[in-house]
Amino acid sequence: MGGLVWACFAAAILTVPGEVQVRTLDGQVHIGQLAALTEQSVTVQTGSGPVNVPMERVAELASKSATSAQAQPGAIVAGWVDESLAAVAEFTLQEGRVRVRLSAEGQQGLECSRRDLVWVRFQPETEALSAVWKRLVEGKQDTDLLVLRTEQGLDYHRGVIHEVTAETVRFEVDREQIPVKRARVFGLVFHRAEGRSLPAGLGLLYDKAGNRWSIQKIRLENDQLQWTSPAGLSGTTALADLVRLDVSQGKIVFLSDLEPESVRWTPFLGAAETPASQREFFAPRKDRALYPRPIQLGGKKYAKGLALHSRTEMVYRLPRPFRRLQAVAGIDDQIRPAGHVQLVIRGDDKVLLDQAISGSDPPKPIDLDISGVRRLVILVDFGQDMDIGDHLLLGDIRLVQ
Repeated sequence: MGGLVWACFAAAILTVPGEVQVRTLDGQVHIGQLAALTEQSVTVQTGSGPVNVPMERVAELASKSATSAQAQPGAIVAGWVDESLAAVAEFTLQEGRVRVRLSAEGQQGLECSRRDLVWVRFQPETEALSAVWKRLVEGKQDTDLLVLRTEQGLDYHRGVIHEVTAETVRFEVDREQIPVKRARVFGLVFHRAEGRSLPAGLGLLYDKAGNRWSIQKIRLENDQLQWTSPAGLSGTTALADLVRLDVSQGKIVFLSDLEPESVRWTPFLGAAETPASQREFFAPRKDRALYPRPIQLGGKKYAKGLALHSRTEMVYRLPRPFRRLQAVAGIDDQIRPAGHVQLVIRGDDKVLLDQAISGSDPPKPIDLDISGVRRLVILVDFGQDMDIGDHLLLGDIRLVQ
Protein backbone atom coordinates (compact mmCIF):
# COMPACT_ATOMS: atom_id res chain seq x y z
CA MET A 1 0.00 0.00 0.00
CA GLY A 2 1.47 3.40 -0.99
CA GLY A 3 2.55 5.78 1.74
CA LEU A 4 -0.08 8.44 0.92
CA VAL A 5 -2.90 5.87 0.70
CA TRP A 6 -1.82 4.30 3.98
CA ALA A 7 -1.67 7.71 5.70
CA CYS A 8 -5.20 8.53 4.59
CA PHE A 9 -6.40 5.06 5.65
CA ALA A 10 -4.77 5.41 9.07
CA ALA A 11 -6.23 8.91 9.55
CA ALA A 12 -9.69 7.58 8.75
CA ILE A 13 -9.26 4.88 11.42
CA LEU A 14 -7.82 7.19 14.08
CA THR A 15 -10.32 10.03 13.62
CA VAL A 16 -13.94 8.99 13.93
CA PRO A 17 -16.48 11.57 12.66
CA GLY A 18 -18.25 13.25 15.58
CA GLU A 19 -15.70 11.95 18.08
CA VAL A 20 -15.01 14.18 21.08
CA GLN A 21 -12.55 14.26 23.93
CA VAL A 22 -13.41 15.26 27.48
CA ARG A 23 -10.53 16.61 29.56
CA THR A 24 -11.04 16.66 33.32
CA LEU A 25 -9.53 19.01 35.88
CA ASP A 26 -7.15 16.31 37.08
CA GLY A 27 -5.80 15.73 33.56
CA GLN A 28 -7.72 12.61 32.52
CA VAL A 29 -8.90 12.43 28.90
CA HIS A 30 -11.91 10.40 27.73
CA ILE A 31 -12.38 9.94 23.96
CA GLY A 32 -15.49 8.68 22.20
CA GLN A 33 -18.93 9.57 20.86
CA LEU A 34 -20.86 12.19 22.82
CA ALA A 35 -23.88 10.36 24.26
CA ALA A 36 -25.37 12.97 26.60
CA LEU A 37 -24.63 16.52 27.70
CA THR A 38 -26.31 18.78 30.25
CA GLU A 39 -25.07 21.48 32.60
CA GLN A 40 -24.83 18.73 35.26
CA SER A 41 -22.75 16.08 33.45
CA VAL A 42 -21.32 14.76 30.20
CA THR A 43 -21.40 11.14 29.00
CA VAL A 44 -19.01 9.76 26.39
CA GLN A 45 -19.35 6.34 24.76
CA THR A 46 -15.74 5.12 24.75
CA GLY A 47 -14.29 1.90 23.39
CA SER A 48 -14.52 0.36 26.85
CA GLY A 49 -18.05 1.56 27.58
CA PRO A 50 -19.86 4.75 28.65
CA VAL A 51 -18.07 7.23 30.90
CA ASN A 52 -20.08 9.83 32.81
CA VAL A 53 -18.25 12.83 34.25
CA PRO A 54 -19.91 15.42 36.52
CA MET A 55 -19.63 18.85 34.91
CA GLU A 56 -17.94 20.23 38.02
CA ARG A 57 -14.94 17.99 37.22
CA VAL A 58 -14.80 18.84 33.47
CA ALA A 59 -12.31 21.37 32.12
CA GLU A 60 -13.08 21.09 28.40
CA LEU A 61 -15.09 19.12 25.85
CA ALA A 62 -13.63 19.36 22.36
CA SER A 63 -14.14 17.90 18.90
CA LYS A 64 -11.33 15.62 17.82
CA SER A 65 -11.24 17.06 14.31
CA ALA A 66 -13.02 20.44 14.02
CA THR A 67 -11.19 23.75 13.92
CA SER A 68 -12.64 27.25 14.15
CA ALA A 69 -12.53 29.77 11.32
CA GLN A 70 -12.07 33.51 11.19
CA ALA A 71 -15.01 35.76 10.37
CA GLN A 72 -15.45 36.15 6.62
CA PRO A 73 -14.26 39.46 5.12
CA GLY A 74 -17.11 41.94 5.20
CA ALA A 75 -19.02 40.04 7.89
CA ILE A 76 -20.77 42.02 10.59
CA VAL A 77 -19.48 41.17 14.07
CA ALA A 78 -21.50 41.64 17.27
CA GLY A 79 -20.59 41.38 20.95
CA TRP A 80 -22.99 40.76 23.83
CA VAL A 81 -22.84 41.61 27.54
CA ASP A 82 -22.08 37.99 28.51
CA GLU A 83 -18.91 37.76 26.33
CA SER A 84 -20.71 36.09 23.42
CA LEU A 85 -19.22 37.10 20.08
CA ALA A 86 -20.55 36.23 16.62
CA ALA A 87 -20.24 37.00 12.93
CA VAL A 88 -23.66 37.83 11.50
CA ALA A 89 -24.99 38.24 7.98
CA GLU A 90 -27.92 40.50 8.89
CA PHE A 91 -28.43 42.97 11.74
CA THR A 92 -31.43 45.16 12.57
CA LEU A 93 -32.70 47.09 15.58
CA GLN A 94 -36.34 48.08 15.80
CA GLU A 95 -38.46 49.05 18.80
CA GLY A 96 -35.71 48.05 21.21
CA ARG A 97 -35.27 44.53 19.77
CA VAL A 98 -32.12 43.34 18.04
CA ARG A 99 -32.47 40.68 15.36
CA VAL A 100 -29.50 38.96 13.74
CA ARG A 101 -29.00 36.14 11.28
CA LEU A 102 -25.75 34.26 11.67
CA SER A 103 -23.30 34.12 8.79
CA ALA A 104 -22.90 30.34 8.85
CA GLU A 105 -25.05 28.70 6.22
CA GLY A 106 -28.18 27.10 7.61
CA GLN A 107 -27.91 28.69 11.04
CA GLN A 108 -30.89 30.32 12.67
CA GLY A 109 -31.64 33.90 13.52
CA LEU A 110 -31.35 35.22 17.08
CA GLU A 111 -33.25 37.96 18.88
CA CYS A 112 -32.51 39.90 22.05
CA SER A 113 -33.10 43.22 23.79
CA ARG A 114 -30.79 46.07 22.79
CA ARG A 115 -29.55 46.24 26.40
CA ASP A 116 -28.06 42.76 25.93
CA LEU A 117 -25.77 43.98 23.14
CA VAL A 118 -22.50 45.83 23.79
CA TRP A 119 -21.43 46.64 20.25
CA VAL A 120 -21.76 45.81 16.58
CA ARG A 121 -19.10 46.42 13.93
CA PHE A 122 -20.17 46.77 10.29
CA GLN A 123 -16.73 47.19 8.71
CA PRO A 124 -13.52 45.16 8.96
CA GLU A 125 -11.22 45.95 11.87
CA THR A 126 -7.69 46.78 10.76
CA GLU A 127 -4.58 46.88 12.89
CA ALA A 128 -4.49 50.68 12.62
CA LEU A 129 -8.07 51.00 13.93
CA SER A 130 -8.11 48.22 16.53
CA ALA A 131 -6.69 50.25 19.44
CA VAL A 132 -9.25 53.06 19.07
CA TRP A 133 -12.15 50.65 18.59
CA LYS A 134 -11.09 48.60 21.63
CA ARG A 135 -10.93 51.75 23.77
CA LEU A 136 -14.44 52.76 22.72
CA VAL A 137 -15.88 49.27 23.29
CA GLU A 138 -14.26 48.73 26.69
CA GLY A 139 -14.75 52.27 28.01
CA LYS A 140 -17.56 53.30 30.34
CA GLN A 141 -20.06 55.12 28.14
CA ASP A 142 -22.95 57.21 29.48
CA THR A 143 -24.51 57.41 25.98
CA ASP A 144 -24.63 55.36 22.79
CA LEU A 145 -21.82 55.93 20.30
CA LEU A 146 -22.05 56.22 16.52
CA VAL A 147 -18.58 55.40 15.15
CA LEU A 148 -17.70 56.56 11.62
CA ARG A 149 -14.74 55.68 9.44
CA THR A 150 -12.80 58.75 8.21
CA GLU A 151 -9.61 59.25 6.24
CA GLN A 152 -7.81 59.92 9.51
CA GLY A 153 -9.18 56.86 11.31
CA LEU A 154 -12.30 56.65 13.47
CA ASP A 155 -14.57 59.46 14.62
CA TYR A 156 -17.46 59.02 17.04
CA HIS A 157 -20.55 60.90 18.16
CA ARG A 158 -22.49 60.63 21.41
CA GLY A 159 -26.24 60.26 21.33
CA VAL A 160 -29.02 57.68 21.19
CA ILE A 161 -29.36 54.82 18.70
CA HIS A 162 -33.07 54.49 17.84
CA GLU A 163 -33.19 52.18 14.85
CA VAL A 164 -30.90 50.20 12.56
CA THR A 165 -32.06 48.88 9.21
CA ALA A 166 -30.13 47.40 6.29
CA GLU A 167 -29.72 50.91 4.84
CA THR A 168 -29.67 53.43 7.70
CA VAL A 169 -28.96 54.10 11.35
CA ARG A 170 -31.41 56.50 12.99
CA PHE A 171 -29.30 58.39 15.54
CA GLU A 172 -30.38 61.17 17.90
CA VAL A 173 -28.02 64.07 18.63
CA ASP A 174 -29.14 67.14 20.58
CA ARG A 175 -32.77 65.95 20.40
CA GLU A 176 -32.63 65.71 16.62
CA GLN A 177 -32.91 62.31 14.95
CA ILE A 178 -30.63 61.96 11.94
CA PRO A 179 -30.73 59.10 9.40
CA VAL A 180 -27.14 58.03 8.70
CA LYS A 181 -26.33 55.73 5.81
CA ARG A 182 -25.17 52.46 7.27
CA ALA A 183 -22.46 52.18 4.64
CA ARG A 184 -20.73 55.11 6.37
CA VAL A 185 -20.95 53.56 9.84
CA PHE A 186 -17.95 51.64 11.12
CA GLY A 187 -19.76 50.44 14.23
CA LEU A 188 -22.13 51.15 17.11
CA VAL A 189 -21.43 51.01 20.84
CA PHE A 190 -24.44 50.72 23.14
CA HIS A 191 -24.77 52.38 26.53
CA ARG A 192 -24.56 49.83 29.36
CA ALA A 193 -26.40 50.46 32.59
CA GLU A 194 -24.26 49.90 35.68
CA GLY A 195 -25.23 47.48 38.41
CA ARG A 196 -26.73 44.83 36.17
CA SER A 197 -25.92 41.27 37.19
CA LEU A 198 -26.18 38.21 34.96
CA PRO A 199 -26.71 34.56 35.90
CA ALA A 200 -23.51 32.58 36.29
CA GLY A 201 -22.32 31.05 33.03
CA LEU A 202 -21.32 27.41 32.53
CA GLY A 203 -18.60 28.15 29.98
CA LEU A 204 -17.81 29.27 26.45
CA LEU A 205 -18.81 27.35 23.30
CA TYR A 206 -16.67 27.84 20.18
CA ASP A 207 -17.99 26.74 16.77
CA LYS A 208 -16.56 26.22 13.28
CA ALA A 209 -17.79 29.63 12.10
CA GLY A 210 -15.54 31.34 14.65
CA ASN A 211 -18.41 32.30 16.96
CA ARG A 212 -18.05 32.26 20.73
CA TRP A 213 -21.18 31.73 22.83
CA SER A 214 -21.38 32.16 26.57
CA ILE A 215 -23.44 29.24 27.85
CA GLN A 216 -25.66 29.05 30.93
CA LYS A 217 -27.67 25.94 30.03
CA ILE A 218 -27.01 23.28 27.40
CA ARG A 219 -28.51 19.98 26.25
CA LEU A 220 -27.76 17.47 23.48
CA GLU A 221 -30.82 16.60 21.38
CA ASN A 222 -30.49 14.58 18.14
CA ASP A 223 -26.92 15.71 17.39
CA GLN A 224 -27.87 19.33 18.15
CA LEU A 225 -26.58 21.35 21.08
CA GLN A 226 -29.45 23.48 22.39
CA TRP A 227 -28.19 26.26 24.61
CA THR A 228 -29.16 29.41 26.47
CA SER A 229 -26.77 32.23 27.32
CA PRO A 230 -26.67 34.29 30.54
CA ALA A 231 -27.91 37.28 28.50
CA GLY A 232 -30.98 35.30 27.43
CA LEU A 233 -29.99 34.28 23.90
CA SER A 234 -31.30 30.87 22.84
CA GLY A 235 -29.63 29.03 19.99
CA THR A 236 -28.70 25.70 18.47
CA THR A 237 -25.28 24.49 17.36
CA ALA A 238 -24.94 21.28 15.37
CA LEU A 239 -22.63 18.83 17.10
CA ALA A 240 -20.71 18.61 13.81
CA ASP A 241 -20.00 22.37 14.11
CA LEU A 242 -18.68 22.20 17.67
CA VAL A 243 -15.01 23.05 18.11
CA ARG A 244 -14.86 23.07 21.90
CA LEU A 245 -16.81 23.83 25.04
CA ASP A 246 -14.52 25.42 27.64
CA VAL A 247 -16.02 25.00 31.12
CA SER A 248 -12.82 25.62 33.10
CA GLN A 249 -13.78 29.20 33.99
CA GLY A 250 -13.81 29.61 37.76
CA LYS A 251 -12.54 26.06 38.28
CA ILE A 252 -8.96 26.98 37.39
CA VAL A 253 -7.30 30.11 38.76
CA PHE A 254 -3.79 31.09 37.64
CA LEU A 255 -1.58 32.47 40.40
CA SER A 256 -0.43 35.21 38.05
CA ASP A 257 -4.01 36.52 38.12
CA LEU A 258 -4.00 36.82 41.92
CA GLU A 259 -2.35 39.47 44.05
CA PRO A 260 -0.05 37.94 46.68
CA GLU A 261 -0.53 38.86 50.31
CA SER A 262 3.19 39.57 50.53
CA VAL A 263 6.37 39.36 48.44
CA ARG A 264 9.86 39.38 49.96
CA TRP A 265 13.12 39.25 48.02
CA THR A 266 16.44 38.81 49.83
CA PRO A 267 19.73 39.50 47.95
CA PHE A 268 22.58 37.00 48.24
CA LEU A 269 24.95 39.77 49.23
CA GLY A 270 24.23 43.32 50.24
CA ALA A 271 22.88 45.57 52.91
CA ALA A 272 19.69 44.89 54.78
CA GLU A 273 18.08 47.83 53.02
CA THR A 274 18.39 47.46 49.26
CA PRO A 275 17.62 50.29 46.80
CA ALA A 276 14.12 50.42 45.39
CA SER A 277 15.47 50.10 41.84
CA GLN A 278 17.23 46.84 42.77
CA ARG A 279 14.11 45.43 44.45
CA GLU A 280 12.08 46.30 41.35
CA PHE A 281 14.61 44.64 39.04
CA PHE A 282 14.52 41.36 41.00
CA ALA A 283 10.76 41.43 41.65
CA PRO A 284 8.63 38.51 40.42
CA ARG A 285 7.26 38.72 36.88
CA LYS A 286 3.77 37.65 35.86
CA ASP A 287 3.12 35.86 32.55
CA ARG A 288 6.66 36.50 31.29
CA ALA A 289 10.25 35.62 32.10
CA LEU A 290 12.42 37.87 34.27
CA TYR A 291 13.65 39.43 31.06
CA PRO A 292 11.09 40.72 28.49
CA ARG A 293 10.37 37.46 26.72
CA PRO A 294 7.81 34.66 27.05
CA ILE A 295 8.08 31.93 29.66
CA GLN A 296 9.76 28.98 27.91
CA LEU A 297 10.58 25.62 29.45
CA GLY A 298 11.84 22.62 27.51
CA GLY A 299 11.05 24.32 24.21
CA LYS A 300 7.42 24.99 25.17
CA LYS A 301 6.09 28.51 25.68
CA TYR A 302 3.57 29.28 28.41
CA ALA A 303 1.20 32.23 28.23
CA LYS A 304 0.62 32.10 32.00
CA GLY A 305 3.04 31.68 34.86
CA LEU A 306 5.52 33.27 37.25
CA ALA A 307 9.24 34.06 37.10
CA LEU A 308 11.04 34.37 40.45
CA HIS A 309 14.64 35.15 41.30
CA SER A 310 16.21 33.52 44.33
CA ARG A 311 15.71 34.27 47.19
CA THR A 312 12.01 35.18 46.78
CA GLU A 313 9.10 34.28 49.02
CA MET A 314 5.51 34.86 47.89
CA VAL A 315 2.53 34.37 50.19
CA TYR A 316 -1.01 33.91 48.84
CA ARG A 317 -4.26 33.93 50.78
CA LEU A 318 -6.45 31.63 48.67
CA PRO A 319 -9.85 33.17 47.82
CA ARG A 320 -11.68 29.84 48.27
CA PRO A 321 -10.93 26.12 48.67
CA PHE A 322 -9.01 24.36 45.90
CA ARG A 323 -7.99 20.72 45.42
CA ARG A 324 -4.72 20.86 43.47
CA LEU A 325 -1.77 23.12 42.75
CA GLN A 326 -0.30 22.35 39.33
CA ALA A 327 2.62 23.81 37.38
CA VAL A 328 5.72 23.03 35.35
CA ALA A 329 8.90 24.16 37.13
CA GLY A 330 12.26 24.70 35.53
CA ILE A 331 15.14 27.00 34.70
CA ASP A 332 14.64 29.37 31.75
CA ASP A 333 15.67 27.78 28.44
CA GLN A 334 17.83 30.84 27.80
CA ILE A 335 19.84 30.13 30.99
CA ARG A 336 20.14 26.32 30.89
CA PRO A 337 22.19 24.32 31.59
CA ALA A 338 23.21 26.88 34.23
CA GLY A 339 20.91 27.70 37.11
CA HIS A 340 20.03 25.88 40.31
CA VAL A 341 17.43 26.75 42.95
CA GLN A 342 15.63 25.08 45.83
CA LEU A 343 11.84 25.24 45.47
CA VAL A 344 9.83 24.98 48.68
CA ILE A 345 6.01 25.12 48.70
CA ARG A 346 4.08 25.21 51.98
CA GLY A 347 0.38 25.06 52.68
CA ASP A 348 -0.71 26.43 56.07
CA ASP A 349 2.88 25.90 57.37
CA LYS A 350 3.01 22.29 56.15
CA VAL A 351 5.76 21.54 53.62
CA LEU A 352 4.13 20.18 50.46
CA LEU A 353 7.24 20.24 48.25
CA ASP A 354 10.97 20.70 48.87
CA GLN A 355 12.87 20.01 45.66
CA ALA A 356 16.01 21.14 43.89
CA ILE A 357 15.45 22.48 40.36
CA SER A 358 18.51 22.44 38.10
CA GLY A 359 19.16 23.81 34.64
CA SER A 360 20.82 20.51 33.74
CA ASP A 361 17.52 18.67 34.26
CA PRO A 362 14.32 18.81 32.17
CA PRO A 363 11.38 20.83 33.52
CA LYS A 364 9.50 19.09 36.34
CA PRO A 365 5.70 18.77 36.50
CA ILE A 366 4.19 19.69 39.87
CA ASP A 367 0.85 18.36 41.10
CA LEU A 368 0.15 18.92 44.82
CA ASP A 369 -2.86 18.21 46.99
CA ILE A 370 -3.86 21.52 48.60
CA SER A 371 -7.25 20.44 49.96
CA GLY A 372 -8.13 22.64 52.92
CA VAL A 373 -5.17 25.00 52.40
CA ARG A 374 -5.95 28.69 52.83
CA ARG A 375 -2.43 30.16 53.02
CA LEU A 376 0.03 29.18 50.29
CA VAL A 377 3.75 30.03 50.48
CA ILE A 378 6.14 29.68 47.54
CA LEU A 379 9.85 30.04 48.31
CA VAL A 380 12.57 30.02 45.67
CA ASP A 381 15.75 29.67 47.70
CA PHE A 382 19.41 29.90 46.70
CA GLY A 383 20.80 26.81 45.00
CA GLN A 384 24.24 25.33 44.39
CA ASP A 385 25.16 28.03 41.90
CA MET A 386 24.53 30.60 44.63
CA ASP A 387 23.19 33.66 42.78
CA ILE A 388 24.39 32.86 39.25
CA GLY A 389 21.45 32.34 36.88
CA ASP A 390 19.26 31.49 39.85
CA HIS A 391 15.77 32.29 38.68
CA LEU A 392 12.91 29.86 38.42
CA LEU A 393 10.04 29.74 35.93
CA LEU A 394 6.69 28.27 36.94
CA GLY A 395 4.74 27.67 33.74
CA ASP A 396 0.94 27.56 33.98
CA ILE A 397 1.05 27.57 37.78
CA ARG A 398 -2.60 27.27 38.73
CA LEU A 399 -5.11 26.37 41.43
CA VAL A 400 -7.60 23.67 40.47
CA GLN A 401 -10.95 23.42 42.19
